[in-house]
Amino acid sequence: VVLLALCLATFRAHLLTLPFHHHPTNVLRGGVYGAISWTALCCIVVSAREGQTLQWALMSALPFAFIFGMAAVHAQRNAIQSQLGRVRGEYATQQELAGTRAREARKIRAQSLRGDRGQLSLLS
Repeated sequence: VVLLALCLATFRAHLLTLPFHHHPTNVLRGGVYGAISWTALCCIVVSAREGQTLQWALMSALPFAFIFGMAAVHAQRNAIQSQLGRVRGEYATQQELAGTRAREARKIRAQSLRGDRGQLSLLS
């Protein structure tokens, strides 16, 4: 039970951080963590119940656990990328708004300078 808990905790930590910049490495490790977690669960089930067919049935699902781990990494990466896209969109909007405000401020400053020159020429 402790082994299963530790395997699941490691798998979850991997999903939350995705520690490698190279996506295939994250996918492979996610698949391995999924398979190891499934194997730990199988150990618990097999120790509780005896039977050769049960062992074969549980171990035949090991490739599916590997695929599940890979799919979980893909899903997490897609979620992170969608959040980054939203943040980038908000940042671009803020930059555009700041640029518009800066252009307006320059325009007002230029108009006020032109207005000051006109007043200076009247005084001369």
